[in-house]
Amino acid sequence: ILNNGDTTSSALLKLDFVGQIDLTGSSQIVFECSIDSSVFEVCTSPNIIENLKPGEHVFEVRAIDESGKVDETPAEFRWIVTDLAEKLEEMKKIIDDGEISSVLKNNLNVILSEIQTLIDNKTPNNEHEICSNLEEFILQITNNIDDISINDANALVEKTNSIFEKIRC
Repeated sequence: ILNNGDTTSSALLKLDFVGQIDLTGSSQIVFECSIDSSVFEVCTSPNIIENLKPGEHVFEVRAIDESGKVDETPAEFRWIVTDLAEKLEEMKKIIDDGEISSVLKNNLNVILSEIQTLIDNKTPNNEHEICSNLEEFILQITNNIDDISINDANALVEKTNSIFEKIRC
């Protein structure tokens, strides 16, 4: 569940909306939706948007009554899709090139692989599972601090924290 202005890693979003129109007292309304300033098209709730690219997105919905009067102030919902895949690649490079024991490298790469699978599955609202894996990632580093250089540990923790902030773990 996202609030207006939230961040998600999901490239799929399901938007539920309801509304009423008071232009003519009519009970018959049609909705039109627009994503990222596209042309408004007839839509229904729930509205599912797929294959979202990283970046900021805007969904707008407006009502039209049976006489054709259009709501001039569409409801607006904004959110940001983060590119976690890029961050994970940066973390993988640090692990592969870093001064890290082979056992810890393996453990960290397994966790990153699990996170990548969650991202690839594009399951809505999977941030909780991603956050749990990121917590395990940090735990592996702190519990095995003798098996990793301080510079590599700091770099990985910094990248992990930036993901935490982006998806609001």
